[in-house]
Amino acid sequence: FGEVPLMTERGTFIINGTEKVVVSQLHRSPGLFFKNEVSKTTQIAKIIDIASIIPAMGSWLEFEVPPNDVLYAKIDRKRRFLGTYLLRAFGIKTDEEIIEIFYGDAVETLRVENGEIVNAETGEVKDPEELASYYLLSDIVDPETGEVLQEAYEELSLSSKKLPEGVEFKAISKKATPYGAVIVNTLRKEKRDRVREKIDDPLVAAYVEIFRKVRPGD
Repeated sequence: FGEVPLMTERGTFIINGTEKVVVSQLHRSPGLFFKNEVSKTTQIAKIIDIASIIPAMGSWLEFEVPPNDVLYAKIDRKRRFLGTYLLRAFGIKTDEEIIEIFYGDAVETLRVENGEIVNAETGEVKDPEELASYYLLSDIVDPETGEVLQEAYEELSLSSKKLPEGVEFKAISKKATPYGAVIVNTLRKEKRDRVREKIDDPLVAAYVEIFRKVRPGD
């Protein structure tokens, strides 16, 4: 049945002639966990949605969506970075691939016809009030001058500049998918961060940002 080590008066054990302390460890069961936390960085209490992936072996992954509706990720509880960077590091390299995974058939191709915006596939005329809740998924470019009239991942604006006749662009309604504007907001923030860091390649930006947050001292 084995041997029972000798226990001293101080609660330690004599094992192979050496005094040792036996400490029990709590092990978190592997799996996928969801929870909500109250934000500690705002004066008004706001809820943060968190998902944790805990493997039997290897690094923990955490995803969180704070009140600004941007997806963040953490590795081994280190500093957070944009969730789209993690997706790119996993092989989903382009914006188009990310949009296809999260939005799929909800993406609409819109076109300007006779001063109105219509669905390019069905010909349905879109209500201006409905379009106010749309996000662009591609730049709106003037076909004659090449000028970018409105940038991707911003809200569609019908008042800033008149859209040229015949121009097409992709857009998504905030109400069309359970993911809402989270992925669009994340792609917009990533785009602005890359401009600030002067990194054109999204994959390079992903590697740099993840390494910077996981290994801050290197």
